[in-house]
Amino acid sequence: MPAKVGEKSFITTWLLSLFLGGLGVDRFYLGKVGTGILKLLTFGGLGVWYLIDLIMVITNATRDKDGDKLEGYEKNKVLAIVVTLVILVLGIGASAMNSSKTNTINTQSSVTPEASQEQKQEVMKIDVKTLGDAFDANQVAAEKEWSGKLVEFAAEITNINEGRLSFAGDITSDEYSMTQISCELKDEDQALNVKNGQTITVQGVVGEQTIGVISLGDCTVL
Repeated sequence: MPAKVGEKSFITTWLLSLFLGGLGVDRFYLGKVGTGILKLLTFGGLGVWYLIDLIMVITNATRDKDGDKLEGYEKNKVLAIVVTLVILVLGIGASAMNSSKTNTINTQSSVTPEASQEQKQEVMKIDVKTLGDAFDANQVAAEKEWSGKLVEFAAEITNINEGRLSFAGDITSDEYSMTQISCELKDEDQALNVKNGQTITVQGVVGEQTIGVISLGDCTVL
């Protein structure tokens, strides 16, 4: 004998199964208290029971405690199936994205300090005249060879501006050379602790030469 349609609502059962099925609320609503408690204690059978019950609801295979069908299935089945599929697909997609992000973070975290140190740019300790003579001889060739390199050298300060130190005079082998080095400090406050005529050691990244001035960026006074 075919099961008759009971009083329990298909829409209510479907929504409870979709959003609270892992807690067994859908089974409590249908009057199945015993299996509802079991489903609650197992967190929806670790997801498996939850999924089975949800499929049974949207395929009209679910019955209430008296064995009756759910009311309103034919009217709402298309909506229920479409919404359920969309939510499940979005949930799976979000889970995959979170997993990917977690793997990326774990990969980044696994980089050792030694590996990070290796990635840092190597400092070239040079005689300042090596740099000055190179630009004096051929600016184009010097820029190609030196631009972007982190260098360290000692030289005498000839001018101090806000956040910038200048070196001239004894930075080339030619005593009449007009070449200068302009060093833009990473920490502008370092300009407060030096004075003209003082010989200091600096590190900086070589840039281009403009009107005889070799620019260095990200400079640090050592």
